[in-house]
Amino acid sequence: MLTAAVLLVAPVDHQHLPVLAVQGLAVLGLVLGGGLALATLVLPEGLRLGRFTLRLPPLAVMGRILALATLDTAFAAAALWALLPGTEPLSFLTLYPAFLLAQGAGLVSNTPGGVGPFEITLITLLPGTAQPELIAAILAWRIVYYGLPALAAITLVALRPAHVLRKSTVLLPAEAPKPLLRRALAGPQAELGLLRQGEHGLCPAIAAPAAGWSGAAPAPLTGLLDPFGATPVPVLLERLRSSARAEGRVACLYKISPASRRRRPGRRAGSSPRSRPRSGLIPPASI
Repeated sequence: MLTAAVLLVAPVDHQHLPVLAVQGLAVLGLVLGGGLALATLVLPEGLRLGRFTLRLPPLAVMGRILALATLDTAFAAAALWALLPGTEPLSFLTLYPAFLLAQGAGLVSNTPGGVGPFEITLITLLPGTAQPELIAAILAWRIVYYGLPALAAITLVALRPAHVLRKSTVLLPAEAPKPLLRRALAGPQAELGLLRQGEHGLCPAIAAPAAGWSGAAPAPLTGLLDPFGATPVPVLLERLRSSARAEGRVACLYKISPASRRRRPGRRAGSSPRSRPRSGLIPPASI
């Protein structure tokens, strides 16, 4: 959608690409992108294609991705534009749409960093720019855009544990403190055994198992069973919500006891209660 929007406003100027044709394709891209955004509202459970289900991210996550992609590509194109020699009379509005198409060609080709298709696309779409100067600017841009961030990321990962780098506060069982994990597993509920499977986790402040749980909302992060500890319930709920927001998910609660429900803030906190199933025991001998 970003490339389509940019091409609609600033279409590339090439002898083999008529402006009206470029803008027509841009309108088609915007229509398809808008259809996907609408599908997240109409089909929150995902689009079924035979035996497969295509799950789309929530609309808010799509908006965040689009905003971040705009900032990322704009600054990346600005870095390349700044590295071009001053003798090249190339405006940023001319470079940006060609840059987006070159990035797309690199992604589709699946080559490391888009090497090859990116350069060929830029050279083709910018025929008025001298090739040696353009190639030199691209090489310098790759060092700035890929090399320096890679070195910074390697340093950061080497100095800090992986769970510290995550925005989410949900810890996998292998990352959770041992006393907290033992306390959770000592509970009477059979569902706590799910922690041993590795797909569920613990919120340090919530101290309740949390996992992706299939439900009416897309990709929820569910606080399973009652929290334990002396932390106030509103603080625990805000911790769960912040973890869900960091992962682009929806915070939910499941199998909360009546006592915990009475301590839970009502609709003022943005919660929406659903029907509550009852648990029961069925002796195997009676089946």
